[in-house]
Amino acid sequence: LAAGTAVETARLTLAESLGLGLDDPLELADPAPFSAPSESAPGDHPSVRAARAAYEAAVASRRSVANDGLPTVDAYGQVGAVSTFAATSAPVGAVGVTATVPLFEGGGRMADLRGARADEEAARLGLEAEERAVEADLRAAERTARDAQRALDVARAARALAEEELERASERYRAGAAASLEVTQAQADRAEAAAADVAALGAYNLAIVRWWAARGGLGGLAR
Repeated sequence: LAAGTAVETARLTLAESLGLGLDDPLELADPAPFSAPSESAPGDHPSVRAARAAYEAAVASRRSVANDGLPTVDAYGQVGAVSTFAATSAPVGAVGVTATVPLFEGGGRMADLRGARADEEAARLGLEAEERAVEADLRAAERTARDAQRALDVARAARALAEEELERASERYRAGAAASLEVTQAQADRAEAAAADVAALGAYNLAIVRWWAARGGLGGLAR
């Protein structure tokens, strides 16, 4: 009974993580060995991308505020003709460059610049914090997946051993060297080992799902 409850709990948890209905049929696949990339990529996580975009926007805003106080440069050019008393005209032209320097704008621009710098620093710290959080989640999910794989290997070995013990008990019973109680116990052991194997398989699949979620999406499961 306890083993059956564990199996059903694992199935419901997996269905919830995948976004499926709790009553939807769910078949656990025979998984391939877990293999994580040699290097994690927290920068690909959606939350990290959002934090980086916020930081880049803060940098652009600070630069815009800083540039408001820079001199402005304008170029001009003129071309024309001048008439003389001899009824002749002579071409004239002028070109030049003017620079406008804001001498005094009060404390408003400096206050804006200090605010923009504070926003940039806050965004930078937020980006670094998000990267650390994603990295920690990814490492924890990877460790959980590896532990779940080892637990599944143990459960499958125990199930195979229980199958062998049942076969040997049945042979001894047929040969008159064992009582039926020994066969019954071996059958119960096999059923318990099978239930533990299914529970371990469900836990392993769930760990893989959570690992992909820690990487920033479940799209990789479809490949």
